[in-house]
Amino acid sequence: MKIDYSDDKLTAKIEVEQATVLHGIERLRLKREALDFDDPTKNFYSKELYPALVASSKGVITYGKDVATWPPGFDQFLELPEVLANEWYEAVDTVNPHVFEYEKTDDEIEQDQKKAKSTLKE
Repeated sequence: MKIDYSDDKLTAKIEVEQATVLHGIERLRLKREALDFDDPTKNFYSKELYPALVASSKGVITYGKDVATWPPGFDQFLELPEVLANEWYEAVDTVNPHVFEYEKTDDEIEQDQKKAKSTLKE
């Protein structure tokens, strides 16, 4: 699933891929290497959200004429526009709903699995 985002500061082209075993290993590595923060929100973002979004995605973020390295570092990730982060979250949740199962009911998980199968057929 592709995301195209642009505003007056940056342009982002991100593709979320169906998670493979290697993506899962990368997600676990990023979680283990995540820094601990006193702020519980930052802690959650560094240990859960950032690894989940970055592990099964590839892309390019451009600031004016400057192309940033991929994936964005955690601090750079926190500076992304919320609208872009929300689109990215939705794309990962659509293609790889199992990544966010810890925050869902059983019915939501079942619906997500059906949605993901139909999305991958397109």
